[in-house]
Amino acid sequence: MSARATTAGQLLVAVLTALALLGIGRVQPALARTTHLVKERDDLYALPPPDELRAVTLGYRSAAVDLLWARMLVGYGTHFEEKSRFPDVTHYLDAILVLEPDYRPAYRYADTLLFYHPGGVADANDVATIRVYMNRAFAARPFDGPLWLQYGQFLAFTAVSVMPDNQRDSLQAEGARLMVRGVELGGDTSRILSVATMLDRNGARAAAIDGLRRSYALTDDPKTRDQIATRLASLEGTAQRDEAERAMKRVETRWRQDFDFLSRGEYLLIGPVVDRLGCVGPSEALRSECAVDWSDAMRDETR
Repeated sequence: MSARATTAGQLLVAVLTALALLGIGRVQPALARTTHLVKERDDLYALPPPDELRAVTLGYRSAAVDLLWARMLVGYGTHFEEKSRFPDVTHYLDAILVLEPDYRPAYRYADTLLFYHPGGVADANDVATIRVYMNRAFAARPFDGPLWLQYGQFLAFTAVSVMPDNQRDSLQAEGARLMVRGVELGGDTSRILSVATMLDRNGARAAAIDGLRRSYALTDDPKTRDQIATRLASLEGTAQRDEAERAMKRVETRWRQDFDFLSRGEYLLIGPVVDRLGCVGPSEALRSECAVDWSDAMRDETR
């Protein structure tokens, strides 16, 4: 090949390169603006529907759940920083819970992710969505006391701030009942004092007293028990408080006699120890020592 042909080829390459760079320079700003606008809009959720997602994971469901959870948290943080909407939170939660229905972190943070969402202000629709996941949490983890307590607190203290005035009292009362259940399942018993106040204010004094009595039986902290006893006395009178204290002392006596190596909560869970042979017959079965649950045992013993 002659030198002239080589020079012509190099010149052609240079011209084409210059034209390509010129084209890139003219097109790139418009593409950058379009890309920026696309990022400001909703993200593209590329995963299949939840039911089909099971097959896509090829059996590696736990790994897929961890990946989806991490991806959702990163996306949530990014959108929070950009102050833009992130409507795919529910898509991720649904996908995660289809793969692992009792995945606790999803229930633990669902109210935060859906209520304090980026790029907007929470409203009653968000509360309704959170309650859907709340009910799923109770179905999947019915004995998870901290979850019951958490959702009760959400309804009683947070959700009421965005609800109409005519719904706030009922929502707060519902939250208080959930908190009572959470305490019964192992939540912080000190919360029962504020819960009892809410229930009493909403006309549910009987529920407040019942919750206080249960918490009195469950707590081991002397200070908390004194506070609960004082609150009980204000709601039902000193005689009833003394009766509850006597009943609890009898339970503790039986606890020490039967299974002192167990915690009080574990002993209460097992139930009263009954002498089966000594409780044979209609008349014997009526004795307090033969009661098979604590409510009957304590009621009979305090008559």
